[in-house]
Amino acid sequence: IGKKANTTQVSISAMSQLRSSVDSAAAAASALQDVSMLAGKAALSSAPDTAAVTLTDIGWAAAGTYSFELLRFASSQRMAFFGINDPAAARGSEQVRIANTNANSPMGAFDVTLDFSGSSLNDIRDAINADETLKGKVVASVVQSWRADGTVDTAAGYRLLISGVATGVDAAFTVDWSVVASDGSANQLAPKIDNGSKVFDRDGVTEIGTNDGGRYGASAAGNAVAEVNGIKFGSATNVFSEAIAGVRIDAFKATTSAASAKVTVTVQNNRDELKKRAQTFASALSDLGRLIGQFTKPGTADSKPGPLSGNSAVLAISASISSSYSQGFKLASDPSTTYYWNKLGFERNRDGSISVNTSTLSSVLSDSSSFSAGFFAGFSSSIATVLDAFRGVGGSIQSGIQSMQVELSALNTRKSEAQSRLDRTRQALVAKYSKLDSDLVSANQRANNIRNSLASIGR
Repeated sequence: IGKKANTTQVSISAMSQLRSSVDSAAAAASALQDVSMLAGKAALSSAPDTAAVTLTDIGWAAAGTYSFELLRFASSQRMAFFGINDPAAARGSEQVRIANTNANSPMGAFDVTLDFSGSSLNDIRDAINADETLKGKVVASVVQSWRADGTVDTAAGYRLLISGVATGVDAAFTVDWSVVASDGSANQLAPKIDNGSKVFDRDGVTEIGTNDGGRYGASAAGNAVAEVNGIKFGSATNVFSEAIAGVRIDAFKATTSAASAKVTVTVQNNRDELKKRAQTFASALSDLGRLIGQFTKPGTADSKPGPLSGNSAVLAISASISSSYSQGFKLASDPSTTYYWNKLGFERNRDGSISVNTSTLSSVLSDSSSFSAGFFAGFSSSIATVLDAFRGVGGSIQSGIQSMQVELSALNTRKSEAQSRLDRTRQALVAKYSKLDSDLVSANQRANNIRNSLASIGR
């Protein structure tokens, strides 16, 4: 009885493993019905080190090929002021106003006036950089003047540079100086230095004024300009989010007008997730097949049979899957046509395992999303119907487990009853043998007494 109970317990364990494997296969089949996977897209750049692309909205991104060309980088404003001989020398009474009243500025609107009395050019630089309102908006620096040939111009002295942090036309700002003349020496910046006279135009070709500030990177704040499929787009930064709907383009290098230098941006359908799920389904069904084969193998002269050998409910699972593969399935949109698993790329191998023909699967996925969605839904529904017959409370696997559990319970009861009978018999025999032992001791004692009495008479 105990041996049979152990065998039944092993069979229950095998059925539980089988139930888990069937559930995994059913879940993998159900996952193929998720139509959202068919809406996946991918964005690619032919030169990601020049222009990187990122999908921002799959719904808006239209599949296609786009030509991207960066015509101009976005720039921040940079201003170079007249030089002085000694940047550490104290100067006269001066006042500077730095402002941006544009509410659309990425830096936010600001208006700061700083008063200087006896400050050096270095002090002015430090005061601008230390101002809490101007932090993160403009940066001041002092540089030595240099000639057009790249040599240092000691006669021109040092210049004050004020640069904006943000790029784009809305990041432009003004710098107005009010200088109270003191000694009239070259140590003064120059009276009434205005914004316009110290800013280069966008192309850096024509200097507005006579300051020669172009050598110091003086420029106006401007937008980046790019061309996508012949249409120009602007951006305050070097990021273009509206040139291609649903796609962000980060420009890192300028391109040329030559076709070979343009960047090709490709937006294409991406079915990678569905392909992964198809492979997961094939693996789950293959694992189920191997488990059934392992548990139902017949015994031989050299090996024991599987714990579920000859179990008709388990063998029915394998038979039903084989039938589904050979009979195919139909679509709700096309009930008159029978489709087979291999149409989706699922192929059954000689050992019963399922593999995925990625070429066939890719071909199906290249069809319209609506057809692909219906195709996978029809297949998933058909295999789910097969597996559901064996799943759940009313499924044959659970019924088989319950029957085995009832049998195991009965065997355990019989084992308990047999053990009780054995215990009672053992107790009765022990009592009987104890009585015999006692009688034997008494008999031996009487024999000894008789021998002693006879010995006494003889004397």
